[in-house]
Amino acid sequence: MGRHKEAYEYRVKYDNLIDSIDVAISTEELVQYSDDLATFKVRLEAKEKQMQLVEVIIILLSLMFLSFIIVTVIFIRRNRQRQEELLQFNEQLTEAKDKAESASRMKSLFVQNMSHEVRTPLNAIMGFSQLLTMPGIEWSEEEMDQYGRAIMTNGNMLTMLIDDILNIADLESGNYTIRKDNANIKKICTSVSEVVEFRLPSDVQYSVNCEVPEDYTLFTDAGRVQQILVNFLTNACKHTEKGSITLDFKLVNDDKTAFFSVTDTGTGIPKEMAEKIFERFEKLDSFKQGTGIGLHLCNMLSIKLGGKVYVDTTYTGGARFVLELPVEQNKQYDPLQCYLDLKAKQNIS
Repeated sequence: MGRHKEAYEYRVKYDNLIDSIDVAISTEELVQYSDDLATFKVRLEAKEKQMQLVEVIIILLSLMFLSFIIVTVIFIRRNRQRQEELLQFNEQLTEAKDKAESASRMKSLFVQNMSHEVRTPLNAIMGFSQLLTMPGIEWSEEEMDQYGRAIMTNGNMLTMLIDDILNIADLESGNYTIRKDNANIKKICTSVSEVVEFRLPSDVQYSVNCEVPEDYTLFTDAGRVQQILVNFLTNACKHTEKGSITLDFKLVNDDKTAFFSVTDTGTGIPKEMAEKIFERFEKLDSFKQGTGIGLHLCNMLSIKLGGKVYVDTTYTGGARFVLELPVEQNKQYDPLQCYLDLKAKQNIS
């Protein structure tokens, strides 16, 4: 229409309106985007919180599971330990029961043996005493000597039996004392021979071999050594009906060991019984006299003296019992020092 200026102005207005509309639309879109972004952020934060909560729950569940495993392991271990303790306790109870039953059997056997062993010499003593005191009967000197020897022998047996019982009790209670001094070996052999001569069977020869000078002394308890040797010789008399019994003494191991031995030609001792016979109440022959405590006492005494007793299993002609003691010579006997040594040993034990 030729209205160029007016057309240009309208065109400018149109463009401005279009721009305003575009701006408004963009603004709305930006607001919408902002709202969406805010909503997304809220959702994202909620998600993060939810994930944190899930992580906490997972951690708590893991800790609970781990705690359960630990408690279970501890329970299993304690239960296993209690089972082991229970088994051990049951074993101890069983062992104690066996020991109690064994002790009861040994007690019964001991009482039975004691009744027999005490009654036998008492009957002999009473019987021969009644014979000697019967009125109206005159006995010859030989008969009186025979009866007197029988009374003496059975009296010695009864005394030895009671002494063994008392000595065992003292040894086990710790009240048994060893008093060492310079003991003459020849005198020890002579003393035990005098004790045993009444018990020798008629068909048995007795001899002593002592391979040391008359004045040779050994630092030991002479009474306890005699007690051991008398027990050895008494056993030899019980188990030897004919042949010989020999008491020997010599020094061995370059004169460092005193070697006593009692050798007989009796029934002998099986090798499997060589150690067992030194146990309490153990008897090789239940039909022979004895309570089964004599050799056990010898074993305990030898330990107190610092030595040992055993059966020489290489000897097969009967039985050979051996007592070995350490050689301690030429010591002066000091009662005060002996007392102090004894007290020191008791305190140590």
